[in-house]
Amino acid sequence: MSDEPKNENLLPMVSAEAAAENAAQEPVEKPWFIQETTAEFFERDVIEASHKHPVVVDFWATWCQPCRLLSPVLDKVVSEFDGQIVLVKADTDQVPRFAQAFRIDSIPAVFGLKRGKVVAQFKGLLPEERLREFFKSLLPTEAEEFLRKAQELEATDLAASEQAYREALMKSPNDLEALGSLARVLLAQNKLEDCKVLLAEAEKAGVVEGGLAKIAAQVRLASTAVPSDKLADLQSKLAADPKAHDIRLQWAEGLLAAGESRAALEAFLYVVENDRAKFRSQAREKMVDAFRVLGEENPLVAEFRRNLSLALY
Repeated sequence: MSDEPKNENLLPMVSAEAAAENAAQEPVEKPWFIQETTAEFFERDVIEASHKHPVVVDFWATWCQPCRLLSPVLDKVVSEFDGQIVLVKADTDQVPRFAQAFRIDSIPAVFGLKRGKVVAQFKGLLPEERLREFFKSLLPTEAEEFLRKAQELEATDLAASEQAYREALMKSPNDLEALGSLARVLLAQNKLEDCKVLLAEAEKAGVVEGGLAKIAAQVRLASTAVPSDKLADLQSKLAADPKAHDIRLQWAEGLLAAGESRAALEAFLYVVENDRAKFRSQAREKMVDAFRVLGEENPLVAEFRRNLSLALY
């Protein structure tokens, strides 16, 4: 929902008398679902919190009269939802970096967030009933309720979490967060075949990206990795025949699974540099998968990506 009033005199629709009466009263403690944030805690209070429940962030300022009129009505409406939605108030003068990130050019400006993303917004003043509709549009869907349940279960009961993620996907088949989370739970249970089926379906739908691409790489590597107790035997075979590139690839996969990332990448790179036949492309693909699994923040990724480029070109 996106509403931007056009030069309408909406002030009478927001009870100025009620606002004035509210301001004249003694300050009262707000319920937990009406909060104020600062630059230090904005990401926690708004972005991170929106992964747990819908968040409405109200950008305002002390000098803004329309903001003062809107504020008590927002309080009233959010209270009707009994904690299902959290209202966070952000003074633009105190959070300029976030006001810029949200591209605030006039206030009041109100945004609804779910799972870290803006899903609804409006600027200016709205009649109370339209505010109520705005809040209703943010209520969790049935799929999102299953997703929340699955996330809560993931730390304690993987099987129950898996079932809840599957229920979420039945309601919303292309939900990337649910797909990625189900794949992660399947991988944690070592259900590689189930994970492959899920990833194949996601690939058909064209939604293998981000975290799901990383899990796909993990599955590919885990599917062919040798147990750690076989590494010594593979190393002995390599000592006898350094050109056995197929053995070196198996050794590298085992090293990666055992957490020996540098040694694994060096072994993959050795095959790329020294084989011009069938194993070179396999080694390159496995290095790329290793980069996805390790993550861009790992310094090994930048180092070996550069080395891989030099070896290829």
